[in-house]
Amino acid sequence: RINRISNGAKTFLETNIYFIPTSKEKDLKTKDKVSIFKFLLEEIKPRVILLHGRKAVKFFNNLTAETLTMNEKKKVYLIGIDTTIVTKPHLSRMSYPEAVALGKKLSIKKNL
Repeated sequence: RINRISNGAKTFLETNIYFIPTSKEKDLKTKDKVSIFKFLLEEIKPRVILLHGRKAVKFFNNLTAETLTMNEKKKVYLIGIDTTIVTKPHLSRMSYPEAVALGKKLSIKKNL
């Protein structure tokens, strides 16, 4: 599904912030999750961020003191730029046509 979103979005970086190999997600240390995410935000300065899944939304809220909920679109000032945050349920719950449509929507700033 992420490939269908990125194909529709034209310019899109997809990354998994859990970059340290572990056998279970719960084995990841919070500092490892935070350090790479902050680095990516500071270096890339994204105009749009797609958070998918409850854990991703909760992590972002804790990191930024935002109060995002599922299926929300919100403009925030983040790392020195205006950024649109889009939250969606985990992509495994999204159909392929929905993923393509979301990618197209993300690529058109005026639709955000």
